[in-house]
Amino acid sequence: MTSKLIDSLIKKDYELIYNSKLPLQESAKQALIPQTIQGHAREGHMSFKKNPVDLTMDEIFISLGMKPFEKRRFREGLIYEAKECLENLVSGRINKLITKKGQPLFGAYFLLDQEIDLSKETFKGAALAGRMDTDYWRKRTVEIYKKALDNSDLIIGGGMEYPVNLLQLAKHGLGLKNLSEEEHDDKTINEYYEKGILCENGSYSDGIQNTFIRHRLGLGCCDDASLISIGKIHGPSALLLGWVVDAVDTYSKCTLNSIEGGFDEWVGESLEKLWKKKHGSNLITPEETMEIIYLGAKNNFPRINMSSSHRRFNEIGPKQSHPTILNHLAYVKQGIIPQEYPLGFQKIPSTEFYNSINQRFELFEKSLNFD
Repeated sequence: MTSKLIDSLIKKDYELIYNSKLPLQESAKQALIPQTIQGHAREGHMSFKKNPVDLTMDEIFISLGMKPFEKRRFREGLIYEAKECLENLVSGRINKLITKKGQPLFGAYFLLDQEIDLSKETFKGAALAGRMDTDYWRKRTVEIYKKALDNSDLIIGGGMEYPVNLLQLAKHGLGLKNLSEEEHDDKTINEYYEKGILCENGSYSDGIQNTFIRHRLGLGCCDDASLISIGKIHGPSALLLGWVVDAVDTYSKCTLNSIEGGFDEWVGESLEKLWKKKHGSNLITPEETMEIIYLGAKNNFPRINMSSSHRRFNEIGPKQSHPTILNHLAYVKQGIIPQEYPLGFQKIPSTEFYNSINQRFELFEKSLNFD
């Protein structure tokens, strides 16, 4: 149960977000906004500036008069719809980001007119997005590249999603913020398994929830830079499929069932297996994977210390005529920097961001020619 104060702040935050320009179907809005509220509460942002608090998604759902089980089931359903859409795209049955009922994927009706190029390069976008957050590939990227584009040491923080027993977590005096912000080595992770805090998989009925646990401190990757890099290298449609899997990553954190690594990794791996079964060859290579992580790393040069959430990708923010993901798509297609707008929670000037992307690619291409 939340206090009357926190309850009022949750409702206030929901109203503020709901009234922003978020071109999603109503059902998707209701499922997505509570996750934004959770982030605001944890970080002391927006309505929670004076009252930061570590809230569970269920506490937020209940405060808003929503049924946690139904919202979790809906969110997991969105993930399976995304997986099915990718399978139908591979088979050539469709060329749009739609469900089997013809509805927009993740309720994003602003993408209904986007036709997907059904080439191998396009499907690489989904597979790469499924790998770009995995700790194994981030560590491999640092091992292989070693240096950032300004020749400083390359540092990429990271972690992994685990099925967490929330009751056991609380019993041991820990909260979600401890898991996401503090460093956890292999010994600590093993101890969590022994204490019953972690398990390989589980369900909501058992009090299990997919939760990110940090392995290494440091900035991770900018989703904007990563998806744009996918688009610039593998094509505009690849960027859109990367957006799909990035959305899965968002919804993965509050579902009925939980799996180690998260649903985004599972969806990406499933697509890779489907492609290999159909075509007899691997969809992506280790080199392609590490290239995207390298170009998307926040601590690379120029530094990009921001990352849009799924909600902000879909939002039409101040000084914007289109959702952010469509601005990124236009930039990839035309190579022209869109009219300036504040980007991400940090509200950095978008021209500064796109110029940083341009500079990264110029430096990266020079390094390849030098090698």
